[in-house]
Amino acid sequence: MLAARPRKLRLPTLDDANGIQLAIMEVSRAVVDGVIDPKIAALLFYGLRVAAIDVNNSNFETLKVTDLVSVQTPEIQEEIPDKTEQVN
Repeated sequence: MLAARPRKLRLPTLDDANGIQLAIMEVSRAVVDGVIDPKIAALLFYGLRVAAIDVNNSNFETLKVTDLVSVQTPEIQEEIPDKTEQVN
């Protein structure tokens, strides 16, 4: 007997409220059908919640490559204590 092949969960793009709503529906359906574990679904729902909160603040259409900013962090040099000191 051939082993059942796991189904892939296909989610729409999350660039607008409709996509987020469809993704919520697909995750819900996958949980009910037993395709994904409820713990994985909880993580997906959390990500969808963040996307839903931020959907009105995002504008992907006006993003240009020149708008990206490169940030360099300074190197941190920690002073390492000398462990060769003798204890009397």
